[in-house]
Amino acid sequence: MLMSKLRAQPNYLILGAQKSGTTSLYNYINEHPNAIAPRKREVHFFDGGLDDSEDNYGKGLGWYRSHFPYKFRVIGNRITGECSPLYLFHPLCPERIHAQYPDIKLVCIFRDPTERAISHYFHEVRKGREERTISEALEQEEATIGQCLSTREYSSTLYNKSYLHRGYYLELLQRYFKLFKKNQILTLSSEDLWAKPVEKMATVFNFLNVEDSFSNASFKPMNQGHNRTKVDPEVYNWLTHHFATKNEALFNHIGERFDWLSPAEA
Repeated sequence: MLMSKLRAQPNYLILGAQKSGTTSLYNYINEHPNAIAPRKREVHFFDGGLDDSEDNYGKGLGWYRSHFPYKFRVIGNRITGECSPLYLFHPLCPERIHAQYPDIKLVCIFRDPTERAISHYFHEVRKGREERTISEALEQEEATIGQCLSTREYSSTLYNKSYLHRGYYLELLQRYFKLFKKNQILTLSSEDLWAKPVEKMATVFNFLNVEDSFSNASFKPMNQGHNRTKVDPEVYNWLTHHFATKNEALFNHIGERFDWLSPAEA
């Protein structure tokens, strides 16, 4: 922290969504010769951190900048940035980010919200934080999230059980569109990234203003869970119908359609 003023400012942030390939995207970016990684992938500054007993945001910008490389390493067209998937979902992050970095590049990677919700559920089970069935967890979410919003307890374990709400992508994006220019925000789908990594990473690199012809044979999905069990088709059907209207609104707004499961296919 004593040397924080000598540290670079981030050029970009990966906002989320959680369980949508953010780790893969972060690592792909940092394979580029012009990208320099920070000390840790997820700094969790603007969201205050994952530990409700301390507030990372309250530690100040010096603490945040201490995670990044020295300025002399990030010159010319070199870039540095971090990836904290809670930034997309946390209500206070858009204004906090804009206050410090109004010109920063923001990358959002989305996964079919049905698959994302199921993956998120099993992630919580794996961490020992979820004992309910997936049906119970989904049915009870509205009351759980409402309680956290009313008390502003965004770091609580209850707020993390937001299996549905984290898939309301357009609603989450709107908070950023109100503050940032559209050309500062890149949206892509994890399905496209995993199916066409070289092509999609060229888009990302172009957005970040580094050489977009770079590719690496190691582009492959990372940080995948392995405790997932079979999910009842009725759950898939319910989730797909639940997200259908919200997905259409997202596609219409960003002018791109992702290859996600539709109600007719569920």
